[in-house]
Amino acid sequence: MAVVLFLIFSLQSVTQVPAQTFTLDIWIDKGCGGEYHVGDMITVHWEVSHSCQLTLYEKEPDGTRRKVSAAPIITGPGQGSKGWTLGDYGYGKRIIQANATTSLYGSDSDECEFYVVEKKKEPQDTDGDGVPDDQDNCYNPGCYIVDSQGCPQDHDSDGVNDCDDDCPYDKGSSSNDGCPESPSDRDNDGVTDDQDNCYNPGCSIVDSRGCPKDSDSDGLDDCEDDCPTEYGEKSNDGCPTTSTTSTPSTPASPTTPESSDLPLLLILLPVIAIPAIGVPLLLRRRQGGRTVPSDRTRIYDDDTRIY
Repeated sequence: MAVVLFLIFSLQSVTQVPAQTFTLDIWIDKGCGGEYHVGDMITVHWEVSHSCQLTLYEKEPDGTRRKVSAAPIITGPGQGSKGWTLGDYGYGKRIIQANATTSLYGSDSDECEFYVVEKKKEPQDTDGDGVPDDQDNCYNPGCYIVDSQGCPQDHDSDGVNDCDDDCPYDKGSSSNDGCPESPSDRDNDGVTDDQDNCYNPGCSIVDSRGCPKDSDSDGLDDCEDDCPTEYGEKSNDGCPTTSTTSTPSTPASPTTPESSDLPLLLILLPVIAIPAIGVPLLLRRRQGGRTVPSDRTRIYDDDTRIY
């Protein structure tokens, strides 16, 4: 009796356990309904509620199916993905079909459609200017600045197309790479020849007409004038001549011996004074008591005759 009650209770407990639902959802990288070309990679993503065996098919509208992988894919609960290259099986609608089975929670399936379309051929552009040959009126390889007809543009209308024009918005000449010619200045004075009234190479101090300046109006232009702002003479390189006037000389003031010369004077004074005094005394002694001759008296050498 106890065994029977246990079995009845166990059966009631099993019937009270809620059955778990198995779910499967799939989608593709471009979204269901996306367009692909033959040779494109397509990736299928899935999400399952429990571990399962998953089989993927690529199905044609007529029902023809091709397995994406030869063996079933074993996947756990959660998300997964698989990619492959689309083969050339024609164009139109195709369907991705996924079937999943479990040992405890049953099975489920899901589908996602997509379209295989023909890849558009790029129009031929032989010269590579971005304009297809069927619309291109000019063959200009290497030049991409073109109009809608494929012909090179010339914005400044100088005859040099923009691809070869160094100044595409300034009218110029082909000899100067499409840039305006610089006005000539043969004498290099900073005034162009069309405005220059004087040819003066080597002199750049000029007026607006290109003629040398003479700031001091002395007849000598500033380039050759050593005193360009002072009136001067050509013989003096354009500088004024300075007149020299003699100034009276100042008489020299008597010099007084400096204190430093006094010792020397004391030494020299006796040397000078002794001869000055001694010589007359000696002469007088030699004459003795004789009469001193007058101015007309002539003294002979023998000292014997006096006239």
